[in-house]
Amino acid sequence: MRKAFTLIEVIISISIFSIILLAMYKTLNITKQSNTFLTDKLKSINSLESVRKVIVEDVAESTSLVEIRDGKNKNSKVSFITSNSYHFKTSVSVRYFLSKKNNLVRIETTVNYKKEQKDVDILMENVEKFLVLKTKQKDSNSYLFSIKQLGSDKFQFFDAISMNDISK
Repeated sequence: MRKAFTLIEVIISISIFSIILLAMYKTLNITKQSNTFLTDKLKSINSLESVRKVIVEDVAESTSLVEIRDGKNKNSKVSFITSNSYHFKTSVSVRYFLSKKNNLVRIETTVNYKKEQKDVDILMENVEKFLVLKTKQKDSNSYLFSIKQLGSDKFQFFDAISMNDISK
C-alpha cells in the first residue's frame, strides 16, 4: 500500500490547479473591466440627464430673452434671467459656457444689497462642444442645445422651451 503521492502526481495536480486559477483570474478581470465600462457609461448618461434637467428648468422659467453668443472655438455662451435658482435666491442671471478646461459651467449671479454674489457650478466635465441655437418656430421661444463629450463621436441633443411669452 502506498502512503504518499509521487512527485509526478503532485506536479500534475499543481499544474491543473494553476490552469484553473488562471482561467478564474481572467474571468474575474474581464468582469471587472466590463463593470467599470458600464459604470462609466451610466455616470455619463446620468450626468447628461441631470445637465439637461437643469438647463430645461432654467430656460422654462426664464424671465428675459435668452442671449446666445459664439465664444472661442465656436462654442456657445448663453445668458438670461430666470426665477429658477439652485442656490435659493430669487431672480438670478444665469450664464452657461464651456471653460478652458472643457467643463460645462453654470454661473448664477444676483445682486443683493449692492453686492454681486456668484455661484459657480461645473455641470459636466470633458465637454468638447457646447452649441445652442434658437429654433425658427414662429411664436415660440424654443432652443436646441447640443453637447459633445471628449472622446465621443456623437452629439447629444435636447430642446428647451421658455414658458414666458417675452415677445409681448
